[in-house]
Order: sequence, then C-alpha cells, then structure tokens
Amino acid sequence: MSSSSQSWRGVVLLGAAAGAAGLAYLWWKNQIQEAEEREMEERVPFVKPPKPNPCPKDFTPAELAEFDGSDGKPVYIGCKGVVYDMTSHPDGRTMYGPGGSYNVFAGKDATRAFAKFNFDQQEMNKGDWSDLNVFENEMLQSWVDKFDSKYDVVG
Repeated sequence: MSSSSQSWRGVVLLGAAAGAAGLAYLWWKNQIQEAEEREMEERVPFVKPPKPNPCPKDFTPAELAEFDGSDGKPVYIGCKGVVYDMTSHPDGRTMYGPGGSYNVFAGKDATRAFAKFNFDQQEMNKGDWSDLNVFENEMLQSWVDKFDSKYDVVG
C-alpha cells in the first residue's frame, strides 16, 4: 500500500472519530439539559389556584371576564352553564392562558363557540344554545366530557 493511501485512510479515520465525538458531545449535552429541566419541574410543583368563595359561584359575564389569565389570575371558561377553572390542571394555563392556542375562550361563556368550533367573538357569551344541530350538540358534549374529567368546577 502506498503512503498516500495510508495518509488518506488516516484522515478519513480521524474525521470519523471527530464526527463520532461531536455526536457523543451533542447527545451528552441533550441529556444534561433534559435532566436540568426535570429537576426544575420537580423543584416547582404545580399548585392549583384557590377557588372562589362561595364555590361553586354564579358568574355574570362581567365577572367571568375578569378570569382571563391576565395578571396571574386563574383562567375560567363557561360551557353549558358550568364554569371551569382551566388552571386547575398543569397544562391549563399554557393552553388557555395568555399566549395559549385556546386563549380566545378565556373569561367567556364559550358554549356556542365550542359546539361550532368557531373562534369568533360573536359566538362567545351567548346563553342560548337550543338551536344547535345534532352534530354541534355532539361536539359540545365532547368538550363538556373533557372538561368534566380534567378541570375543577368553580361555577
């Protein structure tokens, strides 16, 4: 074998070793980051917000609007005559609080909006849902079932 082919073989092996070392470093760094995140989650346990007094409480639309998650307040959502505390579950503030994908429903009676899966404000805070069709009523019931199983009732 010539010395130039041995040189190339050495360069290739050295490159492969450096690549493997780089991948090992990235894996190790990721493992450390995940461990630190787990440790942080363990240090900051989830705490449910206090319930209103009395509980359950009858909310007016204006009172319900105060609970939109702003200024650290809980997130309440009305659905089919029941008010749920979305922040009573660890994922609730992320999903329904400020910046969350479902924040549009926060602090509102969203019965019709859930039934129609319509994010428009015109469907919020409407007390009458008697005109919903069969499909919309089934959709609404699936939301109610989810909320009943996951979030505390406060009103």
